[in-house]
Amino acid sequence: MSAPVRGVEPVAAARIVAARAATVAARLSHQLHGAMGITAEYPLHRHTTRLWAWRDEEGSEHEWSVRLGELACSDGEEAVWQLTTATDVSIGRTPSPGSP
Repeated sequence: MSAPVRGVEPVAAARIVAARAATVAARLSHQLHGAMGITAEYPLHRHTTRLWAWRDEEGSEHEWSVRLGELACSDGEEAVWQLTTATDVSIGRTPSPGSP
């Protein structure tokens, strides 16, 4: 296994959340439209396939989850949380600009 890449924590978290949202949005859209989006007569399938392609373009949700998990294992979950949320976990607040 290769060493985790630093600095991708916020990107990894955003990609995971966006991939999950895309999956839910596509599923609900098809349910809302009575699964008519699976036929060529109804344009929903074009939007869903494009959404799925964008979702997986730079790696799947699983791949991004593995990257974030590797970083959490190597640096510790508090370090990943602080980098991802810009929150100082020791005091539970967002640091002010210019503070260390």
